[in-house]
Amino acid sequence: MFGLGGRLVHSLPGLLAAACAMSLALAFGLSSVAYAAAPLPGSYTGAIPGNGTGLKFFVSADSAHLQDVYIPATSLQCTGEGAATGVDHLEAADVTLESGGSLASTTTKEGILEGHHVVFTYTFSGQFNVNGEEASGTYREDIAYEGSTRKCTTNSQPWSAKRDSQPTQTTAPPPPGSYTGAIPGNGTGLKLFVSADSAHLQDVYIPATSLQCTGEGAATGVDHLEAAEVTLESGTSGTSFAKATTEKGKLEGHPVVFTFTFSGHFHSLNSSEVERAAGFYREDVTYEGSTRRCTTNNQSFSATRDSQPTQTTAPPPPGSYTGAIPGNGTGLKFFVSGNSTHVQDVYIPATSLQCTGEGAATGVDHLEAAEVTIKVVTSGRWFTKKATEKGILGGHPVVFTFTFSGHFHSLNSSE
Repeated sequence: MFGLGGRLVHSLPGLLAAACAMSLALAFGLSSVAYAAAPLPGSYTGAIPGNGTGLKFFVSADSAHLQDVYIPATSLQCTGEGAATGVDHLEAADVTLESGGSLASTTTKEGILEGHHVVFTYTFSGQFNVNGEEASGTYREDIAYEGSTRKCTTNSQPWSAKRDSQPTQTTAPPPPGSYTGAIPGNGTGLKLFVSADSAHLQDVYIPATSLQCTGEGAATGVDHLEAAEVTLESGTSGTSFAKATTEKGKLEGHPVVFTFTFSGHFHSLNSSEVERAAGFYREDVTYEGSTRRCTTNNQSFSATRDSQPTQTTAPPPPGSYTGAIPGNGTGLKFFVSGNSTHVQDVYIPATSLQCTGEGAATGVDHLEAAEVTIKVVTSGRWFTKKATEKGILGGHPVVFTFTFSGHFHSLNSSE
């Protein structure tokens, strides 16, 4: 598209040039509509014909990117073996905005669906209107099933979106404190903390999430996800974060490798003037000595800052603390020493164990630690302890290894 500038032309050559340009435009059918204004930063909510509301994305602080695009469960048309229809959601973490307010992105990801390895292809494109606060376009998802004749697609579908009412968006770092989130289709339960120096996410927890599996065993599974610390990065487009961790463990009687990916952006204030974040997570589980593989595929999340007093790095007050363990109820107990420098007499009640080798696939035991040092850093106060001791369990000599770590997070809404 072509647009005319705002300056007056006083010379005859200039007028002739403008006349020639207009003649060319008329001759070739070119539009004289102006380029779209730079899209305004913030959240946009959209509608999908026949699928109601639910589309959500954010324009970055520098108006150069769409971030955390999410399109809710969408119907798929399928061919080959299996059902003739299916349902899936679509997402894109970051889409570059071109001059003139246009966007186009195609991403490909591997995953598991209906007991098969699959390849997801997401296409998302569109255009912002002249006012920079409305956009429309099309999206499409295609799924190819490996080792199967099955293929699914949404075909090309239209979307439209408008900017939500919200305060002026800034690139200020997210304020410290606790944030609670939601996962579409999985309700609430996500929890994370921003450190006292606004430079880290801490103690990220995502509750039980469904896994899609292939190979021997059940076609689905359940697991939770967590990350102790994630660095926050600041740039012209705002504050972002990305973390990938891998650790070994045991599940369903097999040694496994867990891979957890967690990424997203902080998006300044919402209409209630509360700080918010959004992004995506994924867990992949690889079973050693087995054909079994499991994954959550890519899943979206959103979170907002809880109401709470100003957060500080003051030492935790001495005394007893009682805790909860998701899926295990209450019972955790420890004490902060009189000089606020140690956690003491940590006790965690009966906890489920995953086992391999001869005997039952699960077991139960409690955990304890006599004393754990509290360390002071710019991001706040944290503690970590790894203890090993010998004992006897189930009639066998054993070695117990207990790891206990975390952070103190200042005051909650009840102070």
